[in-house]
Amino acid sequence: MHGIRWACVVVWVFVFYTARADAQSGTAHRVAIGGAVISSLQTERQGEAGTFSLPPHGRSVGGVIFGGVGLTPGIELDGELSFAGAVGNTQEWSHPSVRGTTTTEHRDTILSGLVRIHVASFVDLVGGAGVVFARTSASEVSESFYFLTGWTTRVRTERVPDSTRLALTAGFDFPIALGAHVALMPTLRLHHLSRPDTSPSDDADFTRPVSAANSIVWRAGAGVRVQF
Repeated sequence: MHGIRWACVVVWVFVFYTARADAQSGTAHRVAIGGAVISSLQTERQGEAGTFSLPPHGRSVGGVIFGGVGLTPGIELDGELSFAGAVGNTQEWSHPSVRGTTTTEHRDTILSGLVRIHVASFVDLVGGAGVVFARTSASEVSESFYFLTGWTTRVRTERVPDSTRLALTAGFDFPIALGAHVALMPTLRLHHLSRPDTSPSDDADFTRPVSAANSIVWRAGAGVRVQF
């Protein structure tokens, strides 16, 4: 949560000081701010056997906030913070005398610096780079049967240390003008995220949570953009 708060501060401080500099210099550069509700889709490849054998994947709901300043009539420099709820995966397994359930949960918060190019009156192309703040946790509940004591339950939990890695972003926005300063804006983003290459634990059963060294996250939604 602290990483998200600091990321919000960075985005809005960037917008404020850029707008202030433009006002002092007398330039006509316009500032834009806004936000959107998004749906996030995370896909991963199959991993090794163990608690993290099924990498977290699926859909979740989140949001994006952004701000930017025009450099030329057709080009803007933006800051964007994209966040979404956790995605996970659960696997049930059993043997003659052992049964259990393993669960992995993961979330990505992405802070990006983007260049926005106005391709047409209703199409903007965006692209850039930034960082992803990743959080992953796992749990395993297993039951073993012993002749004298019956079923015995064992619980294991592990949280991977939070990591900050490189994130590349590309996508499109489709602004629909609602007035001189306000636009409805459907948005689409493709995030290419770097992942740690090492296991979070010395325990061989707890392999790293994301099997691929890099992964793809799609995020799409709609919101409002205000320009002034």
